[in-house]
Amino acid sequence: MWGIERDGVEQRGLGGMYKRMRGSSKDSVAQGPPVEWAEVDRRLQAEFASTMELNGAHYERLFAYFLTGWVQRRTPDGAYAVYPGAPSRNGRHADLLEGFTRILPLLSVWLASGRDPFPLSVDNERQDLVDMILAGLASGTDPNSVSYWGDMADGDQRIVEASDVALAVWMLRDGAWRDLGHARRRSVLEWLAQAGTARVPDNNWHLIVVFIAAVLRALGLPITDSSMEEHYKRFKSFYLGAGWFSDGPRNKVDFYNAWQIHYLLHWMTKVDPQFDERFIRQALADFVETFKYLIGPRGFPIMGRSVCYRLAAPTPLIAAAIRSEEGIAPGLAHRACDCVWRHFLLRGAVERGRITQGYYGTNLSILDNYSGPASSLLSLRSLVLMLACESSFWTHAHVPLPVEEGDYSVRVPEIRWTIEGTCSTGNIVIRQDRQKWGKLVFTQPYTPIHRFLEWVVRRPLRPPNEAVKYRKRLYSSQDPFCS
Repeated sequence: MWGIERDGVEQRGLGGMYKRMRGSSKDSVAQGPPVEWAEVDRRLQAEFASTMELNGAHYERLFAYFLTGWVQRRTPDGAYAVYPGAPSRNGRHADLLEGFTRILPLLSVWLASGRDPFPLSVDNERQDLVDMILAGLASGTDPNSVSYWGDMADGDQRIVEASDVALAVWMLRDGAWRDLGHARRRSVLEWLAQAGTARVPDNNWHLIVVFIAAVLRALGLPITDSSMEEHYKRFKSFYLGAGWFSDGPRNKVDFYNAWQIHYLLHWMTKVDPQFDERFIRQALADFVETFKYLIGPRGFPIMGRSVCYRLAAPTPLIAAAIRSEEGIAPGLAHRACDCVWRHFLLRGAVERGRITQGYYGTNLSILDNYSGPASSLLSLRSLVLMLACESSFWTHAHVPLPVEEGDYSVRVPEIRWTIEGTCSTGNIVIRQDRQKWGKLVFTQPYTPIHRFLEWVVRRPLRPPNEAVKYRKRLYSSQDPFCS
């Protein structure tokens, strides 16, 4: 653990943790606002369909929409949220935890940007967002609470969720974080510090550990463990060039570059501006030079895993605009975010205050077994960055995306992709230059047999569909493999 002792608190294994959870209120739901979701969804879709250029008010209304969905589903102490949907292989506890952690940065950036801490009323009583956040952090990280999130083990989903907790704490460091009190702040830091001792999968998780360490160091914790440097060295070994990373050692390239890697690297430069600043800045600048060709009014040519994170695709363009990278004007990033949110919101990706488990609507055929009911809330990362923008960001005129200005064919030799856009149709395709792969690869459907086997073994057994996610020669925005 990074320089923290547990003050004599007994370490508990997974078995002990789940015993402690028995009889708790984690599956109960706090009294949320009465919502006629069908009408709310209809109005939201109508607004996004009729407005050509979205502005800050539209994104603030999206915040209120997802906040309402969370408040309706949060548990009484706020450490969890009970979202409906197909479970993950990580278990009920992790699924409920994601209901809090994956919306937490959105709640925190709202406060950190100086917006109203009472953004919602229930039964004419204004809800204190600060109190709700602090209640969740305090209950979730207190080992003596029945809602304790539990100790981190090797390969534990809690490590992933800890990165969002760390980001939220850093955002709130000059405000709500101080209101938590010394003892409870220490409990949060102790819980986060566990990420420094656990083994992680050999992929983007290495960057997660580094980011958590950077936040702890920024908050004054002495980080002396050399594993931080080892994790970063391993992560950086996945760099392929032109801003693109492989998600692990097997040259597996996908949109994790957008919604995880460059997202975390962006926040790393905020938390520790000196941390490998030259490389991170150049990698982002190089990445967006080709990535900007992937997004248009018809969405983007999805491929790879974690399809349900699709609404977070514009994050690197927003990050580049925030950092004033050459070639990525605020108006271009704004346009990209508008296109993605409008395209998916009008096709079933957003409903009842949540993000659905699929590409458009729910689609269990392509939902990874590690994804649960609230996993899709990672899609909110583009909204997090939009709300983090300075007010001047919203005054820039929209800039057309490349596919709106003309046809193109852009070769990215580092990842063996060719990105093609057709202005007349708005279609964008990825052509993979890997001749050994067959031309025809089909999606295996999720069937009643899958449901029966899941009932027998009590865990998700959705079809992996690895081939269709990574091994097609062509991926198209107008004909996504997972629609």
